[in-house]
Amino acid sequence: MEEKFVYLKLGAGNCLAEYWLSENNIRKKPAAAIYFGRKTADEMRKVSIELKTKKISKERAGKELNTRDVNQIVEFIDAGENAKSQRTIFVTIAHNSVYIYEPENHVLDLTEDEYRQYDDDLTGLSRNRPELSKAITQWKAIHNGKIERTPKIMYVKIVKIASIKEDKVPHVLATLPCSQYYTRGTCREIKRREDWAAIQAIKYCLGRKQEIHPSKDAQQLMSLLSPYELETLVFLILRNACLHVSAWRGGTLKDIDIIARNLKEREIEVPPVTFKPKQNLTFQVKREVKKPSENADWTVAIYYGKKDKILTAEWLLEQVKKQRDTEDWLKNSLDWVPNIDSLISTIS
Repeated sequence: MEEKFVYLKLGAGNCLAEYWLSENNIRKKPAAAIYFGRKTADEMRKVSIELKTKKISKERAGKELNTRDVNQIVEFIDAGENAKSQRTIFVTIAHNSVYIYEPENHVLDLTEDEYRQYDDDLTGLSRNRPELSKAITQWKAIHNGKIERTPKIMYVKIVKIASIKEDKVPHVLATLPCSQYYTRGTCREIKRREDWAAIQAIKYCLGRKQEIHPSKDAQQLMSLLSPYELETLVFLILRNACLHVSAWRGGTLKDIDIIARNLKEREIEVPPVTFKPKQNLTFQVKREVKKPSENADWTVAIYYGKKDKILTAEWLLEQVKKQRDTEDWLKNSLDWVPNIDSLISTIS
């Protein structure tokens, strides 16, 4: 059976994840919900079919459904419609937990009476979770006396709920919501090259066999690190090369993540990078770039277009193997990967 992985956001910042994925929601059964205004499930289904059969354009479909990214609606509708022929694994990360679940049926509407009861549910939920009150309230169905934002739901089967704090959830999965690609969307398939590792992490959480064979591929190995772990690795490489690095990541300077300083009276080499005495050099750290940063002295990237001034995954691994402490950190960070010790040692 064909399988796909989809990241689903349930309300702003997943504020409604606990509500929908429990038995305490309006239907008293775990469900997934999608909103997109007042459009009904049948209206969404009709446009989705017309779009796939090329009866209408994507632009026309977007106008009818009042969204610039109609693919998100199609993904959700298809997951329910094709539940028997295609396995869709939904992932929602909220409240320090990773929810992994599958659709059980096609998409349904609530009744008008249920809209009112649903709003009452959200009133109680916002009262119990005051820190989320503002976010929760905006997802009510009735605004200014009119039904405006209605949930379209499908029943789901909860496969796994993993605690990020208590269970060993790989960092590359736990930090998936930090990607703007997912936080700015509602329902998006996890299929981009840089998110291959997140799929392996999902399989790990489910106790399934992973498709990790990086013994000849430093890029694949390093892609198993989250963006934050990747920045930490660069920090450790520079720090353990006797350079002063005040912070492990940036956020204040455009395209610059790490500043490394040579405080010594001699040169320090991290080939091909050479630090002259008292010299500062800057680094941008990205999983993927098309070209090196114009603002940083060097760009570290796993995937890249132009190689000039790029420090690659092969460079990262070469430095790791020279530094015992850094290598230990990498092994511990990727201890969820089968045979990680031998994988690191066998990649040349």
